[in-house]
Amino acid sequence: MPGPEPGSVKGPWRRRRVGSIRTKVWPYHALRGRCGFEALGGVVEGTGGPGAAAGREEGRHVAGSRFERNERFERGLALRESVLGREHVERSLARAEEDPFLLPIQQIAVEFGWGEVWSRPGLPLKTRSFLGIAYLAARGKLDELGAHVAGAVRNGASREEIGEVLLQAALYCGMPVGLEAFRVAKRALDDLEAAGREEAQSPTGEDAP
Repeated sequence: MPGPEPGSVKGPWRRRRVGSIRTKVWPYHALRGRCGFEALGGVVEGTGGPGAAAGREEGRHVAGSRFERNERFERGLALRESVLGREHVERSLARAEEDPFLLPIQQIAVEFGWGEVWSRPGLPLKTRSFLGIAYLAARGKLDELGAHVAGAVRNGASREEIGEVLLQAALYCGMPVGLEAFRVAKRALDDLEAAGREEAQSPTGEDAP
């Protein structure tokens, strides 16, 4: 968003020299209120109001912001939790609700990424997981890669299929990418298997603690 034109509004104009040109500019602290976090505030509920604006002006977090939980958001949230796991998703959302800077991108990720694109009927979820794994490996986004490897298993993928996807990615993206992606995927798969064994061995019934 551009700043106001000189003479168009009253404000704390200051003269500055840029090379051989003298001009008028607004100081940074004044522009923050016009071009800063307010530009994001319309995306979600709970980020407006004088208190929130004051917190943003001073660079503080404004706790208690909330997502706009429309139908598409709820659909995306349910799917994201089913694929990536509730604990992973709740951790991401909790961080965003404590920090309004993170709230808009999480709103968009859930509402449009999962509620619109991932929810489309044109591809099976397992295929979408394979595409996500390949793209994340190609981009070197290894933190997200581990979560999506686990998500692929939840979507019905086998260890062998995931290995084939990563081999294909390595062919086109290079061996260093492939080697690192295999290491990340193996950790995620091993963690899933370990969690499954623990759940199978846990006591059940009335005498269970």
